[in-house]
Amino acid sequence: MMIAFLVFKEINVLKIAVDVGFVVGITAATRP
Repeated sequence: MMIAFLVFKEINVLKIAVDVGFVVGITAATRP
């Protein structure tokens, strides 16, 4: 149970990092 929770947390952090990187990348790309 504990291991599953840790893995879930890791995946959540990874998803947030990807989302942030995606938004930053789009913002940088749309800037002139």
